[in-house]
Amino acid sequence: MATNDNDAAVLYYNLGYDSLVNGRHDEAIEQLTLAIQGNIQFAEAYFARGICYHLLGKYDLAQDDMTNASILHLKEADIYLKHFENTDYKEAIKSRAWVNIARPGSIYPDNDFISELLYLISI
Repeated sequence: MATNDNDAAVLYYNLGYDSLVNGRHDEAIEQLTLAIQGNIQFAEAYFARGICYHLLGKYDLAQDDMTNASILHLKEADIYLKHFENTDYKEAIKSRAWVNIARPGSIYPDNDFISELLYLISI
């Protein structure tokens, strides 16, 4: 892969991550998709896009991206997938069945698990 493609992928990832943490999930998905197109091995981009899909209630798409990130050996994706293994996503969210491991000042206080995973993949 050309260095320019990888540089562009990192740029789009950083833009997408910023959009994600600022609550602009649709914009983040577009930017993270461009990052993945620039580097199909970019596990963190799959993961962050999966988080966007999750927060938008698109759980099947979230699981697809988390599976891709897991295949690329991103341990946070494994944590996400294990957390929701054999779980009805909507029921898990309704019952607030989250692992409470968030750092103080979490950007998603109602989703501590998601916040902590986002913190772990910030680059």
